[in-house]
Order: sequence, then structure tokens, then C-alpha cells
Amino acid sequence: MIISAYKKWGETPLETIRRFKATSIIPNNDKVTYAGRLDPAAEGLLILLSGEDRFKKEDFLKLPKTYNVSFVLGISTDTYDLLGLITNYVDKYVDIHMEKYVDKIKNIPISSFNRLKYPPFSSRTFDGKPLWLISRDKSYEAINKSTVNQQDISKISTVLSTYISTQGQVFSYKFFDQGHISSQSLLEKVNVLCNNVTGDFRQEAIKDSWNVWNKSQSHEVIPEYTVQIECSSGTYMRSIVNSIGLIVGIGAVTTRIIRTKIGSYSLDDVIPCEL
Repeated sequence: MIISAYKKWGETPLETIRRFKATSIIPNNDKVTYAGRLDPAAEGLLILLSGEDRFKKEDFLKLPKTYNVSFVLGISTDTYDLLGLITNYVDKYVDIHMEKYVDKIKNIPISSFNRLKYPPFSSRTFDGKPLWLISRDKSYEAINKSTVNQQDISKISTVLSTYISTQGQVFSYKFFDQGHISSQSLLEKVNVLCNNVTGDFRQEAIKDSWNVWNKSQSHEVIPEYTVQIECSSGTYMRSIVNSIGLIVGIGAVTTRIIRTKIGSYSLDDVIPCEL
């Protein structure tokens, strides 16, 4: 059986599978896998495969994918998204003419996204260990030092991200939308995400990091941009946002990722599943 599911924000793919089994859309004793991982901070289309269709997983993994990716400029984290420790940020948005960056964002050539680095916190393995495990251990080591500062964490993130380059390819990139989000709303989003995800994601340290940032912002309203990306398997949207931040020169952090298509499958094909 092939099921088009919607993975919720803050949910892992395995939790999506358990939700579909709990509502009996998938029989509880069926073996199920998913084709194409989504991080806890990402949401959208997730293909679930059960029965004999489990053996088609590799075919689904090869399909092109489409994402709507939102981000804000002027903030960087060690995960490239909200579920990370802040490594750098601009002091005051009111002192920066953010509009001048819009043209830069709109006109970034696809070639800029060739050979993107894997995010330090990702499932990609290096020397037999996933990068997230190596990165987490190193960040904890830094956090526990009395002399730790944002520069130390940033340095660790940079070193880890040079380990390996992605093999994914970006087929199209286009500016999709521009909105706004307040610094307080961004903080609340981080707190909700940290409270919703299960497992050890350094939640308390991350919330502390964002609290420090929010206090420096005086509840400012921050421009939030959305781009649409069509790409091959193995392309991390967080890496694309990080690259955008490097190109414009003031950093960027991913605020939302929605996968809208996998091959010919789209959000229109999603089977409703609510507990």
C-alpha cells in the first residue's frame, strides 16, 4: 500500500507512522517504512509504504521533490533551523535596510547551490557515526565549558559542516512570498517546537539561546521570506537557507519547511489522519 501522509510540524516520520496505525488507516501489524525523511522542524508530504510496496522505497527516494522554504535573515544557528543554538545575529533590525536584500535573494543563481554542505546536525554518517551525534557531543562539550561563547559554537559548527558535501541537485529556485514575524512570535515558535519534539535535541540549551536573542530585539517585527525549491533527493533545505545567508552576508535561519510534491504525488493526495 502506498499512502500519501502529512507529517506534522514537530513530529518524526516514525510518529507519523504510529499516528496512521493508531487510527487504523494502516493495520497495526503491518510493516511500514517511509520514503524520504523530514526533520522534526519540517512538515508536509511523506510517502508511507507497507506490504510489498516497501520494496519500492528506492524508486520513491529517486523522485524529485518540491518544497516551500521560509527563513529570516540576520540569525544563524548550528542546525540552520529553529531547533538549534544561535551562533550569530544582528543586534538591531531597525538599523538594517532589509529591503536591499530582497533583490539579492530573488536573483541568486542555481549554481550557487552546487555541492552544498550537509548540515552539522543531520543523519548523514561520517566515520560510521551520524553527523548529528558528532555535532551534539561537540556542542555539549562547548556548552559545559565555563568559557563557552557563540564564537566557540560557531567554530565547531563550521568544522563539522566541512566533513562532506551533498550530492543533491537544485533544479529550480524562485522567490515565492514575503511576510513578517515578530521576534516574540519566533521565540514562541522555538519554545513550542522544543516542547513538542521527543528525544534529546538539547531543548533547554536551545530555549535559553533564543531567550537571550529575543531580549536583544525589543520585540521587533522581522521580514520573513519564502522560496520554492525543486530538487533531487539528498538536498537539505536548511543548507540552501544557510547558503542564502552567506550570500547576502548577514546569515539566515530556516523558520519553516513544507514539502509539497514528491514526483507526481502532491499535497492534494494526502489522506486525512487526525487522532
